[in-house]
Amino acid sequence: MRRCPECAVDIEGSWSRCPLCSALVAGQATASPFPAVPLRFSRRRVLRVLFLASIVVILASFVVQLLLSRGLEGTGAVRSVWLG
Repeated sequence: MRRCPECAVDIEGSWSRCPLCSALVAGQATASPFPAVPLRFSRRRVLRVLFLASIVVILASFVVQLLLSRGLEGTGAVRSVWLG
């Protein structure tokens, strides 16, 4: 197990520097106690979902305004786009 000479703490894993004070650590590296979890994150997918959700909110706003008002003059296009 590695040990930080500055903090006097034992460090598990393959750290080359102390996570607390950034000093070089001494000793043998041990296996990390945390499992390796791959990051499955796609910015393109998140942006696509957010874009489609905003379009759905805009269209739902138009539909609600058309159902509650008596014509197209009170639909509030700017308000619907702002909500989306």
